[in-house]
Amino acid sequence: MNNIAKLIKAKTIDFTQVLIKYYKAIGLNETTAVIVAKLYYLAEENDNFLELDKLCKEVTLSSDKLSDDIINLVNQGYIELTLDNNGKEEFTLDGVIERLGVAIDKTSDDVLDERQEKLSLIVTYVETTFSKTCSTADLVVINAWLDNNYNYDDIKSAVFKSFQLGKFNLKYADAILASKASHKVNNDLEIDEELKALLDGAYVKK
Repeated sequence: MNNIAKLIKAKTIDFTQVLIKYYKAIGLNETTAVIVAKLYYLAEENDNFLELDKLCKEVTLSSDKLSDDIINLVNQGYIELTLDNNGKEEFTLDGVIERLGVAIDKTSDDVLDERQEKLSLIVTYVETTFSKTCSTADLVVINAWLDNNYNYDDIKSAVFKSFQLGKFNLKYADAILASKASHKVNNDLEIDEELKALLDGAYVKK
């Protein structure tokens, strides 16, 4: 899942807005796009169970047509189904989100605003430095940094200091930034400039 898809999943980029704009680019038609949008709204209400009877009331399709379209969406990887402990089918739309991320990334449109662009840069730097994918919790922390108007260079410095100390999570970096913001930062840690330059060189926008 690329950075733009992660921003969609973290709700920094509006799912419905990009679905309307890019549904054809990801291989959906008007009907299947509406089905996906309805499923997204259900998921937003913490209803991840795939119940055709309930969904059928939300669309003008027959139950047979709806069933066929959902089966096709599952077979093509747009919808992923799993069984819970009670044998009920739960769905996720990660396949759709991932395709939207790729479609947006391939266009020349300036989809990302300044905040989203900055978030994408930070995510890439964190993942490069820690050599791991940012979780949803990580994205919440990074969004909070942006809410607090933390300087981009300060964020990179805090992430790097965490890396140097073997703290491969954002909680320590968050503490550094909060401390700096309250003018109580401890600058005793000597930064390995060669290692920092190496990471900066490895860091590229994805």
